[in-house]
Amino acid sequence: MRNLEGALQTYYLLLGCIQYAVGFFTARRQSELLNIKFKHLNGQDNCITTLVMKTGIGEARLTHDIPVIPLVTRMLSRLERFHQECGLSPEQIKNSNCFGRFSLKRKPGINKPDPKKYNCHLDILCDYFQTDSYNERRYYVRQHQLRRAFAVSFFYLNTRGNLSVLSYYFGHMDFKQIYRYLTTVVGNKEMIDIKSAYLAEETITQGAAVQDLLNKLGVFPPTTVLKVIERQRLESYYKSLIRNEKIKIDTTFLSIEDRDEMLISITVSESQHGK
Repeated sequence: MRNLEGALQTYYLLLGCIQYAVGFFTARRQSELLNIKFKHLNGQDNCITTLVMKTGIGEARLTHDIPVIPLVTRMLSRLERFHQECGLSPEQIKNSNCFGRFSLKRKPGINKPDPKKYNCHLDILCDYFQTDSYNERRYYVRQHQLRRAFAVSFFYLNTRGNLSVLSYYFGHMDFKQIYRYLTTVVGNKEMIDIKSAYLAEETITQGAAVQDLLNKLGVFPPTTVLKVIERQRLESYYKSLIRNEKIKIDTTFLSIEDRDEMLISITVSESQHGK
């Protein structure tokens, strides 16, 4: 305590808590978070301006304004006030990185953050809350895991839809990227759930995909009465068709007027026709 180790640990824990919350709710890459400065915060409109790291070099990169929930704005505003209490001027803070450490060396200021120190704050957070251990080794969370967790949470909470919204929020310039990203973090079982949910929704709303499916299944006699069954049963039915490879759901991406569009193709196996 004489060396202020306890106070420093608490300060790093504070940074870790803020990094965890901001990292999850903004779903940015770690490199993007490291470059966020207090001047990039817009508390009035609840948004943050970030550089999209895969679109160029240095200041030539594209900027991306992402909306954030008020909690993120409040946490970063309190961190800004913390630095003010430490004696830094508003101009110093404005041009400093949000996740840099306060320093008293030579001249008070905020050091530029780096990945090692950023991860150190998350490690202290995990130690403090005693996250699970495996083989006597603690599990330490990283930003790419928070980013993936957000993608999966958003996908399920929005009824497995709105891929274009998620693509925009993630800063993916190519719509195909977000679909491929999801397929790497969502397991096979979940993908079957997603595909069956899509078919069930198309069937209920009589969308283009179900019309195509009915045409492929064959022509029904004029006296046939078609009735849509309950949504959950319908999903279960489509799951069994996909698992048994009676139907196959694929995605195709097209670029129309500089805009990516995703098409769903449905393949019905010959056994479905009784051949």
